[in-house]
Amino acid sequence: MTLLEQIEDCWNGNDAEKRTGTWATKLKANKVKLTQAIKQFKQWEPLGVYTSVTRGMRPNVTFSLRFHGQEVAELAVKDTDVRLNVSKKTAGANSSWFGISPELQGSWDWRGAEATEFRRQFKKASPVKFKSEEKRIEAAIIRELLGDSNKFAGTLKHATPVLFAECPFQFPLPISGHKGFPEVNNGGNGNIDILTKRGVGGASKLSVWELKAPGAEKTHFPIEQAYIYTVTLLKMLRSPCGDIWHKDVLGYERALPEKLTIESVAVVCPKNEKDKHLFLNKFNQFKKDNCLTVGNDEVVPMVAFYQPDTLSIELVQ
Repeated sequence: MTLLEQIEDCWNGNDAEKRTGTWATKLKANKVKLTQAIKQFKQWEPLGVYTSVTRGMRPNVTFSLRFHGQEVAELAVKDTDVRLNVSKKTAGANSSWFGISPELQGSWDWRGAEATEFRRQFKKASPVKFKSEEKRIEAAIIRELLGDSNKFAGTLKHATPVLFAECPFQFPLPISGHKGFPEVNNGGNGNIDILTKRGVGGASKLSVWELKAPGAEKTHFPIEQAYIYTVTLLKMLRSPCGDIWHKDVLGYERALPEKLTIESVAVVCPKNEKDKHLFLNKFNQFKKDNCLTVGNDEVVPMVAFYQPDTLSIELVQ
């Protein structure tokens, strides 16, 4: 079977359409509540507020509070009561990774003294080490794309991450591709690292970014994973709830186009020119070996060579 056929087989055999329809309906129902809640704590730098499909569907609103991409606390909203929740396990991780006092665990009013001290410690913290280099890269790229800079020296001038309820969103998928082939997502792997819009206004194209840590492109599968996630996203948009995904989650005001073109971007950090050349050879072979049309829609494979030290990105198609 081709990779496209494997994806379609996985989609059709695992109630993916029904599952994603439930996600879309619940996210739409909660969108106003989430939007109102997020307005209460936008000024939490250097901590970033994120949401996900799991959090976005909950009756009680919760957000993930992150530092360099690593979750360090939960923000829970019930009516006018906003709580900063730090579990014992999370407090231990905060101590190990960022040097934060392990005593800072509990549930506090987010305006209270304990929450203020929690944020103060992160303002002066520098990471001791990273649990996930990919999450650190993801957070750095999102900050750059959301900022007022020229976005990677103009390389991504008209690019912005997809937000849900004005918040960075871990876009969900019913299929995982982290092993290089499609399999059912049972709650572990199956989120797009960064879903981006590239272009101006309603004419902007969706761009699926799969990130790998420096050197990880040799042993992982960023090209295949980005392709799997792009095809899966197309199938979600062409499902009966596709209009909800397009309008209410992705935020497009125009109708779902008859033809969609989505970029499938492998974001990698080769350690030297030889590794870069080898990866380009693999990328070019992938384009020859795989179908880039899905029904009436089109997948555009791309590579983004990212340099974390200089915040530079080189795009190759």
